[in-house]
Amino acid sequence: MVNEVNKLKFSCQSKIINFLINDRNVKKEILINYHLTYKFVKIYQTDKMKPFKLSSQGWRNIHFDCHERDFTFIVAGREFSCNKLIADYLSPNVSNQRLTDSTISSYSVCEQCEFDVNEFKYVIALGEGEKLELDEKTRIHLIQFFAALGNHSVLSKLVEDEDQLNQTNAISILLQRASSSLPIDKEISFIAENFDDFHHEELEKLDFPEIQSILSSPSLFIEDEEAVFNFVCHLASKDESFSSLFEFVDFRNLSIESVRSFLSLYSFEKMNIGIWNAIKCRLLCDVKIPEEETGSDFLILSGDRDSIFSSPALKKEISEWHGIFDKLSNQYQGNLDDLGVVKTTSSGYSFASPPCNVLDFHRSNYFYSKDTENPWIEFEFSDFLVLPIGYSLRTSKLGEENWSHIRSWIVYGYDFDDKRYVLDEQNDVEDMKGSMVSATFRIRDPIQCKRIRIQQVGKNWAGLNFMVLSAIEIYGKILDSML
Repeated sequence: MVNEVNKLKFSCQSKIINFLINDRNVKKEILINYHLTYKFVKIYQTDKMKPFKLSSQGWRNIHFDCHERDFTFIVAGREFSCNKLIADYLSPNVSNQRLTDSTISSYSVCEQCEFDVNEFKYVIALGEGEKLELDEKTRIHLIQFFAALGNHSVLSKLVEDEDQLNQTNAISILLQRASSSLPIDKEISFIAENFDDFHHEELEKLDFPEIQSILSSPSLFIEDEEAVFNFVCHLASKDESFSSLFEFVDFRNLSIESVRSFLSLYSFEKMNIGIWNAIKCRLLCDVKIPEEETGSDFLILSGDRDSIFSSPALKKEISEWHGIFDKLSNQYQGNLDDLGVVKTTSSGYSFASPPCNVLDFHRSNYFYSKDTENPWIEFEFSDFLVLPIGYSLRTSKLGEENWSHIRSWIVYGYDFDDKRYVLDEQNDVEDMKGSMVSATFRIRDPIQCKRIRIQQVGKNWAGLNFMVLSAIEIYGKILDSML
């Protein structure tokens, strides 16, 4: 019965449409309107409801000059008029005010403006449905206007149109979004990941919450903890409230001089639980004074080995083997030892497996030392220094778990005056038991190095003297040429 009724309805509707089409006296507008109505009814006759709304393009059909301009925006003393409906459309602030008092006919956008206030005409034009081509300067000005109007939806669109984040624009975008109460997670993460690339003068433009978010971000990657410490010291010297940021300083990576400076400047009364926990991490480190360094003020601070992975940004970088050697190899397009960029030497090698093989870590070649006690491999940089912050070692493809894989070692750094420092020391590293496995380690007290040596200590996992490695990468910064 229902189907027959629907067939009858459809038949009647079709006859009406055919009649209208064939009748020349029927105006085209009536035909179109009836056809649209028919389609609209047909849509809602289906079992499943479907959304339907008019296009915003119809806004362009309105001739705003024919309507009363009964509302005024005041921008630094300059007046811009439009219809009240446009004012509500452009500004949620205006809409909320007029909701409680419909007689309101003006709104002060700002009392002062650092650029040409006449650009507010673009705001009115957008409200009246015009399409504009915006240059970068105008886009930034519109961001400030719509922030004052409280229009976050337009703000979000204007900010999203920004080019990819970079060192030049990241801070200004963060400030724009923060002032407009828009999310800033993306900007915080970018600045944290590239913290060393930003001048402290630029970072000082940020407020305390933004700086706190950057220093506490899990994406924070720094090559020199001293830089963070000095930055916080500078902020605290200008505003004591910034001293709480010391809790984000890794005191384990500070020099003795910086720790002394902190103790002399920072009083116990200012201590909070966060700062105490940061200092406690350093106190829990073992302090070792090697016999060969007795008499000097050099100390090794070694914490829990798991803590070398405390920086996700560092872990991500080193897991991809993109460090100093990789960068130089891409730059010079060849084996760095053959090209004379990095000279590799060792205590001796055998089986036609020289130390330069570890620089080609995209291949499966390896360095195989002679059977001597405490063998070593060393890298000397030609006309530059490096500031190492970490390194990766990879075993060879030979053997399985208990084969001749490295077990314990010391990493030495030699400065330009050939003074030796202990950069890292590892003992009984289980991660190195296996074929073609790798592990990464952090250098907690970096120095500028002319040479870096990795020396095996004692026997390998097979109980032999051989030192066998297929790849070594060092992470950090390449310093300016010494010439």
